[in-house]
Amino acid sequence: NMLENVSICFISQGNSKYEYMSIILALTIRYFHPDIEIIVGVPQPQHIYGDLLPETYQLFEEKNIQTVKVYNQISDDYKIGNKYAILEKACELSTKEYVLFLDSDIICTNPIEIPANMYAADFCGMPTDYEDWVNKFPPTSKHFKWYSIFQRCGLQYKNYHKKNDEPLFYSYFSKSPIWVNYLNAGFIFIRNRMDIPKCLNKFTKVLYEAHKKSD
Repeated sequence: NMLENVSICFISQGNSKYEYMSIILALTIRYFHPDIEIIVGVPQPQHIYGDLLPETYQLFEEKNIQTVKVYNQISDDYKIGNKYAILEKACELSTKEYVLFLDSDIICTNPIEIPANMYAADFCGMPTDYEDWVNKFPPTSKHFKWYSIFQRCGLQYKNYHKKNDEPLFYSYFSKSPIWVNYLNAGFIFIRNRMDIPKCLNKFTKVLYEAHKKSD
């Protein structure tokens, strides 16, 4: 069982819907995986993020789920950055060979299965299957996120999104075009090496600060 070598981590943010979502995620993971290591990050400081209810801490303890304080290294205005904080903390605390980060709004409806080829990679994730804010604008628009990321990295953006004047990808649900089959940050699977989340934190901070300057 390859999952014996995996720790799972996610964020539980107090005074928000994400606290309740994280409870559902925790319970559904535990239902299918009674023994897997789970580490939950509680964002700090409390005056910005709030704290979990005592009942939430108690439930996590009863389910043998470790809670740990995490600090956003990018900006407290960019709360998504907490996911890299818990990835780094999980690598610090876990003795497992791999760490899986899940977004709090995920529900496990089946046992977690990680494709075998992911275990050969240092960093990987699941591709998304739906259109969201990243894909709202076509690549010709100045609001297209991927184009600006390529620019800031000093890379040339190629016209990946069309083949024979048709989008390469369509949403399975809405049937609308998806311009980029991009990495869904809700499922990040990494080898337990501290340099990986540290690099994610530093890289994202550079992009975030560059974006703030351009606004």
